[in-house]
Amino acid sequence: MPIPPQCESCDEEMAPALGVRGSPAALVISGVVFAVGLVCLFLAWPFNFVLGPLLMIGAVLIARKRTRIWRCERCGAERKRGGTV
Repeated sequence: MPIPPQCESCDEEMAPALGVRGSPAALVISGVVFAVGLVCLFLAWPFNFVLGPLLMIGAVLIARKRTRIWRCERCGAERKRGGTV
Protein backbone atom coordinates (compact mmCIF):
# COMPACT_ATOMS: atom_id res chain seq x y z
CA MET A 1 0.00 0.00 0.00
CA PRO A 2 1.41 3.41 -0.92
CA ILE A 3 2.46 5.88 1.75
CA PRO A 4 -0.43 8.30 2.32
CA PRO A 5 0.32 11.95 1.57
CA GLN A 6 -0.05 14.78 4.06
CA CYS A 7 -2.99 17.17 3.75
CA GLU A 8 -1.95 20.57 2.40
CA SER A 9 -4.51 22.37 4.60
CA CYS A 10 -3.99 20.84 8.05
CA ASP A 11 -0.92 18.54 7.77
CA GLU A 12 -2.99 15.50 8.80
CA GLU A 13 -2.39 12.13 7.12
CA MET A 14 -4.87 11.43 4.29
CA ALA A 15 -6.79 8.17 3.89
CA PRO A 16 -7.75 6.39 0.64
CA ALA A 17 -11.40 6.78 -0.38
CA LEU A 18 -13.74 6.61 -3.38
CA GLY A 19 -15.28 9.81 -4.67
CA VAL A 20 -18.55 9.50 -6.59
CA ARG A 21 -19.32 12.19 -9.13
CA GLY A 22 -22.00 12.45 -11.81
CA SER A 23 -22.24 14.90 -14.69
CA PRO A 24 -25.56 16.52 -15.63
CA ALA A 25 -25.47 15.02 -19.14
CA ALA A 26 -24.93 11.54 -17.72
CA LEU A 27 -27.87 12.04 -15.35
CA VAL A 28 -30.17 13.03 -18.23
CA ILE A 29 -29.03 10.08 -20.37
CA SER A 30 -29.43 7.67 -17.47
CA GLY A 31 -32.94 9.03 -16.81
CA VAL A 32 -33.92 8.37 -20.43
CA VAL A 33 -32.40 4.87 -20.36
CA PHE A 34 -34.17 4.14 -17.07
CA ALA A 35 -37.50 5.27 -18.55
CA VAL A 36 -36.96 3.07 -21.62
CA GLY A 37 -36.17 0.15 -19.31
CA LEU A 38 -39.34 0.80 -17.34
CA VAL A 39 -41.41 0.88 -20.54
CA CYS A 40 -39.75 -2.33 -21.76
CA LEU A 41 -40.52 -3.96 -18.44
CA PHE A 42 -44.25 -3.53 -19.04
CA LEU A 43 -44.63 -3.47 -22.84
CA ALA A 44 -41.95 -5.60 -24.52
CA TRP A 45 -43.64 -8.90 -23.77
CA PRO A 46 -41.22 -11.60 -24.90
CA PHE A 47 -38.17 -9.84 -23.45
CA ASN A 48 -39.66 -7.79 -20.62
CA PHE A 49 -38.16 -9.65 -17.65
CA VAL A 50 -34.65 -9.56 -19.13
CA LEU A 51 -34.38 -6.35 -21.12
CA GLY A 52 -36.19 -3.99 -18.71
CA PRO A 53 -34.14 -4.70 -15.57
CA LEU A 54 -30.88 -4.76 -17.57
CA LEU A 55 -31.60 -1.30 -18.95
CA MET A 56 -32.56 0.05 -15.52
CA ILE A 57 -29.40 -1.33 -13.88
CA GLY A 58 -27.32 0.06 -16.76
CA ALA A 59 -28.93 3.47 -16.25
CA VAL A 60 -27.82 3.54 -12.63
CA LEU A 61 -24.26 2.62 -13.64
CA ILE A 62 -24.16 5.33 -16.34
CA ALA A 63 -24.93 8.10 -13.86
CA ARG A 64 -22.06 7.33 -11.49
CA LYS A 65 -18.33 7.68 -11.90
CA ARG A 66 -16.22 6.47 -9.04
CA THR A 67 -12.77 8.01 -8.72
CA ARG A 68 -9.96 7.01 -6.39
CA ILE A 69 -9.04 9.89 -4.11
CA TRP A 70 -7.15 10.68 -0.94
CA ARG A 71 -9.43 12.27 1.69
CA CYS A 72 -8.29 14.07 4.81
CA GLU A 73 -10.03 12.69 7.88
CA ARG A 74 -9.82 15.96 9.79
CA CYS A 75 -10.83 18.68 7.30
CA GLY A 76 -12.32 16.61 4.43
CA ALA A 77 -9.99 17.94 1.71
CA GLU A 78 -9.69 15.70 -1.35
CA ARG A 79 -6.76 14.91 -3.62
CA LYS A 80 -6.80 12.75 -6.76
CA ARG A 81 -5.12 9.37 -6.32
CA GLY A 82 -5.08 8.23 -9.96
CA GLY A 83 -7.30 5.88 -11.97
CA THR A 84 -11.01 5.13 -11.95
CA VAL A 85 -12.87 2.14 -10.56
